[in-house]
Amino acid sequence: FTYTVGNSDFTGDNTATATINLSTTETELIRSEDFTNVGNNWTLWCQGRQPSVNSTNGFCLINPEKAEQSYLPQYHLANGLTLETGTYKITMYIRGSGGGQIDKVGLGSWNTGQTYSNSPMTFTTEWQEKTVEVTLPTATGNGEGFVMCQSGSYVGELYIKWLRVEKITNN
Repeated sequence: FTYTVGNSDFTGDNTATATINLSTTETELIRSEDFTNVGNNWTLWCQGRQPSVNSTNGFCLINPEKAEQSYLPQYHLANGLTLETGTYKITMYIRGSGGGQIDKVGLGSWNTGQTYSNSPMTFTTEWQEKTVEVTLPTATGNGEGFVMCQSGSYVGELYIKWLRVEKITNN
């Protein structure tokens, strides 16, 4: 299964293809084994900060200064999801150039709104598997859902090797 990530905020060809390996279990919604496989043209909506992908660290977002609002570097790590109501576990393999946090990790769509975890996703300079839970009160339309992150309070480089989203309960 492949999906295309696009971005209308930038000019030129701003799409790339990433391969997502879906599990045969019913709870695992999406698993991106390795962001390093999607190429260097991957762009996401980042409010003036250009993310990149490289073969060593995967997804990379450089935030040179603290944003006035935590949502200013806002980026989707996955798009095109169909999300039902319920509680989801969002897991990332993550590190930073310094310790810090992704202020908000959430699920949602532009039509139904976004719901974020109750706590930020913290990280250190070492690669770690980190998890937050998000309870989504409203289902998204077919293929309209996304995983959204906001990290305006972090200054430095943020790296994410892979992402996994699992549904763990129904509402």
